[in-house]
Amino acid sequence: MYVICLGSGISSTGKVVAGFTTGGGSGYSQLSGPTGIYLDLNRTLYIYDYLNYRVQKWIYGQPLGFTVAGGRGSGTALNKISNGHGIYVDDQSNVYVSEIGNDRVTRWDNTTMGVIVAGNGTAGSALNQLRNPWGIYVNYNYTVFVVDQGNHRVQMWERGASSGITVAGQSSVAGAWSYQFNLPTSITFDQYGYMYIMDSGNNRIQRWWPGSTYGETVASSSSFYYPRGLAIDPLGNLVLADDWNQRVVSFPGVCGE
Repeated sequence: MYVICLGSGISSTGKVVAGFTTGGGSGYSQLSGPTGIYLDLNRTLYIYDYLNYRVQKWIYGQPLGFTVAGGRGSGTALNKISNGHGIYVDDQSNVYVSEIGNDRVTRWDNTTMGVIVAGNGTAGSALNQLRNPWGIYVNYNYTVFVVDQGNHRVQMWERGASSGITVAGQSSVAGAWSYQFNLPTSITFDQYGYMYIMDSGNNRIQRWWPGSTYGETVASSSSFYYPRGLAIDPLGNLVLADDWNQRVVSFPGVCGE
C-alpha cells in the first residue's frame, strides 16, 4: 500500500511518497491499509498504518518510514493500538491516535508506550468514556477534541483531565436538529476558533461558535454518500472526502468570520 501526493496546482498524476505500489507489508518501506494521515509544516508525513497497528513517520524525501506509535499488534496494553482511526500531531511532535477498538485516545511522546488522554478504555456515554472515537483535534493548550461517533457528540478533554466535557451534540441521541449529530466523523478548527464537524449521517458540515449550544450548517448536499474526512485549506476553503461517492469536494470561502 502507498500514499500519493498530487503536488501544487492541478495534476492528473500523482507521485508515490510513502509505501510501494506492488503490495502491502510491515517493513519500514511498506504500509498495509493506511487510513489516516497528518502532514506537518516540514512536510513530514505521519500515516496510520491500519493493518500493522502502527503510526509511521515519513520524513520528506526519505525512502523509509519509522514507527512512532504502536507496531506491536492489536491489544489493550498501552504499547499497542487497536483499530486506530483519527491521528493528530501537536507542535512538540507528540502523536495522538483515536482507537475505536479500545474506546480511547492515546498520546505517544516519542516513547514505546502511549498515555491515555481521553476515554478510559471501556465503551460508554459517561463523561469519562467514549464510544467509537473517530476524528481528533489538539489545540495550542494541548486540549483534545474528540468526535465521539457512537455517542453522537464532540468531547473536549483538557490536558490531565479524568473526564471530558460535551461541547457539541446531544449525548447518545442521534438527530438532525441544529444541536444534534448523526454519526459524526471528523473535526477541524479555523483560525478564528470556530469548530467544524462532519455530520456524516446527516450529509452536512456543521460550524459551532465557541460556547454555542447549536451549530450552523455551512455545507450540505443530498448527493453526499457517507462523507468522512474534513479539512480546511490555507485559503479557508472546506474540503471533504465524500467516501462512498469516491470523490473529494471543495466548498470555497466557507471559513471565516
